Amino acid sequence: CMFALASAVSAYTLMAFRMTRVTCRPLPHGAEGIGFWEGLIVACFQLAIIINVAIAIFNTWPTNQMNVASELFWFLVGEHGLLAVSLAAAFLAPTPTDVPLIQRYNTLLAASLQTHGALPDQPSDRYDYSQVDIGLQRRPISRPMEVTAQESSYAMMRRALLVP
Repeated sequence: CMFALASAVSAYTLMAFRMTRVTCRPLPHGAEGIGFWEGLIVACFQLAIIINVAIAIFNTWPTNQMNVASELFWFLVGEHGLLAVSLAAAFLAPTPTDVPLIQRYNTLLAASLQTHGALPDQPSDRYDYSQVDIGLQRRPISRPMEVTAQESSYAMMRRALLVP
């Protein structure tokens, strides 16, 4: 019995040490924006343009009925056109950095919030808790639990909870 207790205490001590010292949460490091992922997202967006144009040109009617040279011509025209549109959109409407955007949102939100005074104190004598039974003992039921068709579930519950 003592060996099992000592074993359990040492096992839990070692697990607590491991959780707090070895596999603990790493220290946070700040970052500016999304960093490397921004370039990856832009590359995926451009690749999606190319793939969607290829699907539209090579798999849909009437362009899939053309010869290969015409399909390649229309693919290059569509792909270059949509990439030019996406670059023009990025140039004309650059995305704002997240810090000024968040600061502007916080300022607008703080201006829109209404300040309320402190809530009034509730009188403690409003509710009488002297009759509340918080014991865990089961109360004996004074009446047998016959269920009639006319009796509602609320009435059954009320009857079951009556103190004899």
